Amino acid sequence: MVFMHEYGKQMFSKNIHNEKRNQERDKIKKQIFLNSKTNNKQKNILARLKYNEVYSKKCKDEKTIDGSAKIIRIKKNDNLYKYAIAKAAKIIRKGKLVVFPTETVYGLGANAYDEEAIKRLYEAKERPYDKPLIIHVNSMDMVRCLVTNITEEMQTLTSNFWPGPLTIILPKSITVSDLVTAGTDTVAIRMPDNKIALDLINAANVPIAASSANITGKPSATKAKHAAKELWNKVRLILDGGMSKIGIESTVVSLIDKTPIILREGKISKEQIERVLGKKIKTYEAQNEDQVPQILKYKHYSPNAKIYVAKRNERRLRTIYSMLTFGKKLKQEKKKMMFIFSNELPKSLLESIKQYGKIICFKSKEKMAHEIFDTFRKADNEKIDAIIIEGVEQNSIGGAIMDRLIKAADGEIINYL
Repeated sequence: MVFMHEYGKQMFSKNIHNEKRNQERDKIKKQIFLNSKTNNKQKNILARLKYNEVYSKKCKDEKTIDGSAKIIRIKKNDNLYKYAIAKAAKIIRKGKLVVFPTETVYGLGANAYDEEAIKRLYEAKERPYDKPLIIHVNSMDMVRCLVTNITEEMQTLTSNFWPGPLTIILPKSITVSDLVTAGTDTVAIRMPDNKIALDLINAANVPIAASSANITGKPSATKAKHAAKELWNKVRLILDGGMSKIGIESTVVSLIDKTPIILREGKISKEQIERVLGKKIKTYEAQNEDQVPQILKYKHYSPNAKIYVAKRNERRLRTIYSMLTFGKKLKQEKKKMMFIFSNELPKSLLESIKQYGKIICFKSKEKMAHEIFDTFRKADNEKIDAIIIEGVEQNSIGGAIMDRLIKAADGEIINYL
């Protein structure tokens, strides 16, 4: 009898919970169906809502502390698209945080004009306040409100590379908060090449200040589930637009001085920028810790596993031999290892190496850039202790890859043996 009484109490509580959930769902359906014209559209929306409800449950680790965060998986021009964009824009306008996709990595965004929202972003990311954010825009009209002057070089770069993975630094206008720029008198701006991101900015009708959607120091999020794992209890909504197209962050170029300076390498190379500007530019190299620009400070991109990078030698076999020798040493310390190679390996080498750890071989530098952060996160899921990575030649996107690997390794470079 006691068991039946407890069972009855549990069922009653469950029914109350289900009733509340169904009421909320009916409310959402009602809002969506106001503009629906056909039964097929309604059925499609219902199916997507049901899917997203299940999808959110699979991705979350814990409930939010300040609201009912959820993941909405959307596709371009499907029936759920307008609803998701409108919901995200409303959250941005209310001063809350949204995770959204871009072509580089996923962004954690807030209204660039709302200082309280910017504070929430820094707190959610556990980001130091002396690291500035990048403001995302969808038009040159929006840019004009953020800078003191649009230079000829700015116009040349934007006409060639926007929308796209290029962030440009210019003197800021008085409309930009010091919180966004970490107290500096310059502002970093870019126009993402992603329909979801651009439509979100347009619907919110404000520029969106953002940083990668991960806890500071961790690998950047290239999938919605990466962001969900780290930020689930800190955001109101995650827009899932699939895996990021490029996989590493944008190139950052400063136009403050007479000669433009690349502060961070990315998909758009130094050579491409020089070609359109018709002159040589610089790549920033700090002589000491005090000279590092604020946007580049602190450890980046690091998984829990220890990263070791073998710089590429003219003779690739020598680099691979160094990796294998170093791996044997770690094996003696009972480390669980992963080897990452920038290209395919002969079968004979695969057999020799796989006895020491898991092997990942990328087919191209573009593929490596696209998947390296996802691979880092998979290594953490598999409880890998050490990742030994073959470096790449530093041309085209190779320079950007090496920049990320060396920062993730925090100086752990394997010398040739």
